[in-house]
Amino acid sequence: MTEREKLRDKIYWAMTFLYSALGTCDRLLTASSAEKNKHLVGLGHNGSLPEQPHCDDDGHFMINGHCERTLHGEQNLIHNTDQNKLQGSKVRVLGTPCLRCLKETAAASVNAIEYTGSYNNQEFQPTSEMLKEIFGENFKLEHRDIDWVELFQELFDRLSGPGGMFNRLDYRVKLVKEPLEKK
Repeated sequence: MTEREKLRDKIYWAMTFLYSALGTCDRLLTASSAEKNKHLVGLGHNGSLPEQPHCDDDGHFMINGHCERTLHGEQNLIHNTDQNKLQGSKVRVLGTPCLRCLKETAAASVNAIEYTGSYNNQEFQPTSEMLKEIFGENFKLEHRDIDWVELFQELFDRLSGPGGMFNRLDYRVKLVKEPLEKK
């Protein structure tokens, strides 16, 4: 991967991460994105059906330990993206994709999914044999470890250099990891 491709990958992960802030289920604010031919072609965050209440407003709709009020980020990605652009794209997912979303994404002719983080909301733990059995030889599911502070710091440092917005504003942003206080 060239340096430019690495930069694009980091930016698309950062955009997916930021888009997850629109999620409406506080069990996991998540999002998905699709990239094809070096272009971001679609985004989706978890959220309720149009005109229906959100978990954040009316609470969770739990069935068998899972909230069923929202569509997952991958489902909204599929609904929000032109199907011709989605075909053959690479999809990024925050959290572990569920089996239903993997199948729907594969049915949209996506053959490569990268995900980061985890979300154990199911009994499904994909193995390479299971993926091959369900999706065939060409389907790829890959876990990525991402240090979000490192990723955003690198992007902010770039924007602090020549031509960058922070450089023009005459300041630099520095990110710091601090543990959350448990309630």
